[in-house]
Amino acid sequence: MLNLNRGNFQAHPFHLVSPSPWPMYTSISLLTLTTSAVLSFHGFDYAENNLLVGLTALVLSMAL
Repeated sequence: MLNLNRGNFQAHPFHLVSPSPWPMYTSISLLTLTTSAVLSFHGFDYAENNLLVGLTALVLSMAL
């Protein structure tokens, strides 16, 4: 194949998107949110601070 025709060539019949870090970031923030919520329900110290961190991270992942 010539280099001139390479731009019109499709190697596969589907569209590949570039990888994104947002699903991993969102899952970590959800894990932080649920873990800190359970810890705050059971009365652990400073669990409310972690709850706010997890909530803030989740809102940032939805906004960005």
